[in-house]
Amino acid sequence: MLRTASSEDRALLDAFANHAALAVERAQLREQALQAELLQEVDRLRRALLGAVSHALRTPLASMKVASSTLLDHTLSLSDADTDELHALIDMQTDRLTLLVASLLDMTLFHAGAPQFHREPCTILDLVREATAPLHAALGDRQIVLDLPTPMPAVSVDRHLIGRVIANLLENADRHAPTDSTVTIAADIRGDRVAVSIADQGAGVPPEDRDMVFDSFVRFDTGGRSGLGLAVAQTFVEAHGERIWVEDIPSGGARFVFTLPSAATNGTRH
Repeated sequence: MLRTASSEDRALLDAFANHAALAVERAQLREQALQAELLQEVDRLRRALLGAVSHALRTPLASMKVASSTLLDHTLSLSDADTDELHALIDMQTDRLTLLVASLLDMTLFHAGAPQFHREPCTILDLVREATAPLHAALGDRQIVLDLPTPMPAVSVDRHLIGRVIANLLENADRHAPTDSTVTIAADIRGDRVAVSIADQGAGVPPEDRDMVFDSFVRFDTGGRSGLGLAVAQTFVEAHGERIWVEDIPSGGARFVFTLPSAATNGTRH
């Protein structure tokens, strides 16, 4: 037998319905607030990335513009040596710009999941040779010292991505080291990993900046190192499940170190 709801029952049901409606409304408002916050964060990161990219592009573009404008100014009497120096500057900055743009494209495609990650056994020496070949003009007369003991086990890596890592770290070292100093590329065995390091004789990296030095969105007021090249290096090293860090050199300078899996481990971390 059906019972007719009393006024008290209807009032209770109305109260439940109101509470449910309020809960749904609060959930919708919360979701809208989270979406707005997410959009604000995406916009902040977008603006920060655009700022970092424009900052990284500004120096080589400005140098190329000054050099080319000087060469085109027929009111200037340039010696053959001056002309050669300006041409060399344009060539050097073009190489740096090419490396930056290629690294940015690789990192963008990698984050989008477009490229295939292909590991293969290769030697550290081959990786260094391939990475330094396009940088001859950019490195100029910079003396590069190799400290690669033998025998050294092969590593299992995507040689294209690790080539970008080495190239960006070399370019970073070249920019921050005195022109008459050396840059050392070394490797050593650490357990089942191979540690590769690129050391310069520049000003080094203060301890308080080391956690942020790979952040492409950070600019240090002291003029310290940071930028897209280091962010690219970190992205590609960590894609292999490995680590990258910076440490002091007792005699002065900075040493950027990253690990790679030996081919014997088949690219897996234990």
